[in-house]
Amino acid sequence: MADSTRAMRRAIFDRDILPAWQNRLLKEITPDDLRALCAKVKERGAPATAIHARDIAKQIFGFAILNGEKVANPADDVGPASMATFAPKDRALSPVEIRIMLKQLEHVPTLPTIRLGLRLLLLTMVRKSELQDAVWDEVDFENALWSIPKERMKRSRPHNVYLSQQALDIMIALKTCAGNSRYLRRAMTPMRRCPALPSIASRQQSSCAPARKVFRSSRSLFMTCVAQAPHS
Repeated sequence: MADSTRAMRRAIFDRDILPAWQNRLLKEITPDDLRALCAKVKERGAPATAIHARDIAKQIFGFAILNGEKVANPADDVGPASMATFAPKDRALSPVEIRIMLKQLEHVPTLPTIRLGLRLLLLTMVRKSELQDAVWDEVDFENALWSIPKERMKRSRPHNVYLSQQALDIMIALKTCAGNSRYLRRAMTPMRRCPALPSIASRQQSSCAPARKVFRSSRSLFMTCVAQAPHS
């Protein structure tokens, strides 16, 4: 489980579950109690939180039963579909929309290095946290390879990102701005000044212009096809 997911569930437990049940025994909590707790959460306009609360309760009781407690799991009689259903996320940006986004990115009032970071996310399709916590030791400039260790991957398996020329140019620009810091994100902090960046960004912009036209169509089409393809 990712640290962010663990922290989110801990917050739900502390805010919604513990205050309601802290003075009750496990054997005293019934499916109706769980249903009422989730309904209260849902009534404040948080159906996703209600489903998480139900799942957390299920895990708590499951752990207790696994360790010898003779109690029934109330979540077995409270299905998540009874609280909320969510439409699948099947919306994908079209090639035209991604092209517009990349053009408008140049007008966003932020650091040039942050713009490069956003482009790198699109070029590599890594998660935001995987870029944010990346260190330069993971990047092999000679072989154009970014090796993300399993400790930083959501599924706890190492992942290799093969860098295109555009992505490699962005990595070089960020490395130049990061100075002696071991973290990529150092290049994208407001405190960091990089007077060389305009010329670097300009060279990256001009040298990659033909490739970007191909990227805007093929890469966008790839992302759209992946998002819309049926999954088994």
